[in-house]
Amino acid sequence: PQRRYSTFNEPRCKARTISRRKIDDIIWGYTKNLIENERLISDNIELARERRKKDVHLNQDNYELLLSEKNTIKNKKSKLLELYSDAENTISKDDIKNKLNDFDAREKVLDKQIVEVKKTLQDYEDMKTIEEEIKRIAAAYKGKLKNPSFKVKEFIVRKWIEEINIL
Repeated sequence: PQRRYSTFNEPRCKARTISRRKIDDIIWGYTKNLIENERLISDNIELARERRKKDVHLNQDNYELLLSEKNTIKNKKSKLLELYSDAENTISKDDIKNKLNDFDAREKVLDKQIVEVKKTLQDYEDMKTIEEEIKRIAAAYKGKLKNPSFKVKEFIVRKWIEEINIL
């Protein structure tokens, strides 16, 4: 929709205007078609699964790499402590403490990244449940979308459509 005003830093929208009713009808038609078309739902779920498979593999590889790097740091800390105990007078205690602090800081960063990747992997796993819920809800709505009220339409659209792009 065209803006009738502009703020200081925002350029004026030069797009043509379109009535809300027309947009509502287009969006509702798309959503209703999506819900009532089992094949379309299955195709979209399958497409999302394929994308997730790639993401899962990348995240799993990243997870293993982070664990490996954390293990490497633990080994380096252990070797540093061994080196210090073998050569007590040649390495300063402060140098050892500084290096250990560096290792600890890096480990904290790795731990945070590991938690994030594990959460992402769990989110992918949780999507299976969401997909089943989508199928269940679509089956429940099927045949009941003849003349819903505006509020019902709004509720359904908000549940089913993440983003609306109008060119």
